[in-house]
Amino acid sequence: MEKIPLQQKVSQDRVIFMQKYGDATLTYGFYSKDGKYLPSFASFEADNYKMYSQSKSHTKKLVREMIFSHFSESDKKGLDPKVDFRKNIWENVEVKSGGESNILLSEEEQEFVNQK
Repeated sequence: MEKIPLQQKVSQDRVIFMQKYGDATLTYGFYSKDGKYLPSFASFEADNYKMYSQSKSHTKKLVREMIFSHFSESDKKGLDPKVDFRKNIWENVEVKSGGESNILLSEEEQEFVNQK
């Protein structure tokens, strides 16, 4: 990805910035269930990620990890509504808030969360 030129992006706040990913690694994990391989996670890591905004330069390491926890078989082809791969994932995927969470915490983590 080092050879890809700077890309202009617009944040959700409508701030224009430029970005370049640097050296990146994309990793997928799968598990086997009933003779099928199902995705369990997708990870994207980029070293030397650069962002230029308002005459400032930032160089960081970028890490994005998605863990897939729910699967159900479908008899339909594709998604409804369709996913537009030209957009960022947060513009395509509906985020449901206030629902139950399947995140398992250690006893210490749960005690910390309960302290409020």
